[in-house]
Amino acid sequence: MLFSIGVYAQSADVITQILETDKVTYGQMCYLSAVRQNLIFEDDSFDTAVAVMAANYQVEELLDVDYIVNAETVAAMFMRIWPNVKGGLFFRITNGSPRYAYKHLKAVRIIPENIDPKSSLTGAQALNILTLCMNKFGADDECMALEVEDEVEEEAEVPVEENASSEVVEDQSVKTEKTE
Repeated sequence: MLFSIGVYAQSADVITQILETDKVTYGQMCYLSAVRQNLIFEDDSFDTAVAVMAANYQVEELLDVDYIVNAETVAAMFMRIWPNVKGGLFFRITNGSPRYAYKHLKAVRIIPENIDPKSSLTGAQALNILTLCMNKFGADDECMALEVEDEVEEEAEVPVEENASSEVVEDQSVKTEKTE
């Protein structure tokens, strides 16, 4: 399976490490978010990413870099990358609640239907969600697309591209087709 992952000029080693992760961590997601926003350099550590994200009020808690995060937390972190994306009414009322960040990204077909809000994500799923956010909400000129191969077993969860509906929603910048 081929994933096109839009990222800054992040270290290929770090992206490969995240892609191969079975359960993404707080440090990895802070790193992706912080590098995407130019808050840290690509060779900075996950510890630095967490500290910078907390100092910039991008994350609510200063957790251990190895803490396994769920889909809601990832959604909230990625929604904060694009402050001009307002989300739904409850997202705004709750000041960016992870629950409503998840619901918004699911409503705009970035998070697949089969991902539970409290479940952990694989690195491939998290990078897919980041890429779809970048496609939908915008990516800077400095972004580049890395093509990374990932072998997926048949029992693995369905990737975003295969799970998306074939119907086209007006004003949707990411269009995918259901494959059989």
